[in-house]
Amino acid sequence: MAGQEGLAVVMWSLDPQDWKRIAPLTIERRVLDFARPGAIVSLHDRYARTPVALPRILTGLTARGYTFVTVPEMFADSGGTHPGIVYHHGPRL
Repeated sequence: MAGQEGLAVVMWSLDPQDWKRIAPLTIERRVLDFARPGAIVSLHDRYARTPVALPRILTGLTARGYTFVTVPEMFADSGGTHPGIVYHHGPRL
């Protein structure tokens, strides 16, 4: 259906399960331990623990050389997204 509408589907490749009742430190560790180039991380700001974990996640990933981009920015150098394709991660350049 997305393809018929000219849209791609962008999912996630890293789910630290912040929607479960887990500590901010657990959320942080899961992201930092499993982040890879091109990862699309699913985090939910509606749960109080996630915003607590986020500053340390951003600091930790920045220290490892990661940058943070929008989905269009992530795919810009590889020709963008294509209608009907499901993406679970960005380009792994």
